[in-house]
Amino acid sequence: NAATGDDKVDAGVQVYSAIFKAYPEYVKKFTAIKDMNVDEALASEEVKVMAAKFMDKYDEVVASLEDEEKAKEVISALGAMHKSHGLTAEHFTSGMKAVMEQKAKELSGEELAASQKLDNAIIEWLIESVE
Repeated sequence: NAATGDDKVDAGVQVYSAIFKAYPEYVKKFTAIKDMNVDEALASEEVKVMAAKFMDKYDEVVASLEDEEKAKEVISALGAMHKSHGLTAEHFTSGMKAVMEQKAKELSGEELAASQKLDNAIIEWLIESVE
């Protein structure tokens, strides 16, 4: 189920929090927050906007997964956008590792396994799209 409103923003901020705390240098990759430190970035309105956009895109990707061609199209466009900003397969791999480590603290059993399976499929296609 797609998150809404504040829950969606909170979920997206948690993603950025996991990534930025593990890789503080990644803050510099985002124009809106590039001059902030990690704590400033995570407390900023800019990250809340980024978080909502991230979750909207994540929901779009998840919704497209029933049609593999549509999913690859959506993910390829996402990958191309990130590649144009200088992001590489390594950024996605390391960022996803940080997110999965955070999820492992919050989820367990089948819920964690399902989340990891979904995220692995998405990240695999993203990496293909930026290589």
